[in-house]
Amino acid sequence: MKLLRIYIFIIVGLTSLSAFTFDKWESGTKLTEAIQVARINNIPLTIQSSVFMSKKFDWRYLKNHQNHRVLYYKQDLMGGYARVALYFTQESKKLYKIQISWTGLFNKQDFTESLYRVIDKKYGQRNIVMPSNVGEYVFYTKRMWRIDNNSIVQSNTSSGMVELVYLDKKYELDDLQTKQKKKLDMIITDANKF
Repeated sequence: MKLLRIYIFIIVGLTSLSAFTFDKWESGTKLTEAIQVARINNIPLTIQSSVFMSKKFDWRYLKNHQNHRVLYYKQDLMGGYARVALYFTQESKKLYKIQISWTGLFNKQDFTESLYRVIDKKYGQRNIVMPSNVGEYVFYTKRMWRIDNNSIVQSNTSSGMVELVYLDKKYELDDLQTKQKKKLDMIITDANKF
């Protein structure tokens, strides 16, 4: 019986390690829990990505939050003003992606190198470096770090923007399967109309 408890502890422990974290956020956090974290820490979440965002938590900016899958806030991060977007799955409303975007950086090269050093220190050297292009023009460069078997950090840089994306592929897959099931159900329902 003792051995069974140890195995259960190890399995539960390993599954809880399989998540990304950024600031106060961890993948798998439910939407309602994320709002409580924001309230406790005075993070100015809103349901709309607006230039005019509040500087502190305010329930008025979260009206009908249960109908939304993305919450936003702005924050000074690494010396640049960043827009942070929290993405939640459709059905379970669990956090599966965080997108941090910086625009209008004064010295983008120094900023990105500082950012990469921080990420490299936490997750190891970046695994993949690839330009994403169409034809002869390079639009942006991607860099990727693997956190664990389910989670990655990805950097996308272009001439006017730096973006960092934390992604939990397990929850993303759950979300995609839910969307596909709804689409298939809709097709079946509509097919009966013909």
